[in-house]
Amino acid sequence: MTSLDGWVVDAAQALGVRADEVPADLRKGLLDLLEEVDGRIGPLAGPMTGYVLGVAVGRGMSPTAGLTVLDDLVRSSPEAAGRTPEPTGPPAPGADTTVPAARVLPPLRE
Repeated sequence: MTSLDGWVVDAAQALGVRADEVPADLRKGLLDLLEEVDGRIGPLAGPMTGYVLGVAVGRGMSPTAGLTVLDDLVRSSPEAAGRTPEPTGPPAPGADTTVPAARVLPPLRE
């Protein structure tokens, strides 16, 4: 067992999840996706992507479907296509800094 496998078992137990609910093929798919996200979007995007996927799975999406959706998304992102992303620095003087309204998500099922 690798240290990663041991960590997955320990983390699963700590969160009340059976280790067999996180099978090796799913772990590999997730690690591959997050590596792709890190490389194409940025190093902080990977962990946040993993979190968002976890929320989606918690709301009923299958892990495999989530991986597929996110894989398609990262491959179609401006950064992935070699296009220059929107600037991330401070806005230009006089620029519109209005933040769009957040999308309201349905409550979590209990």
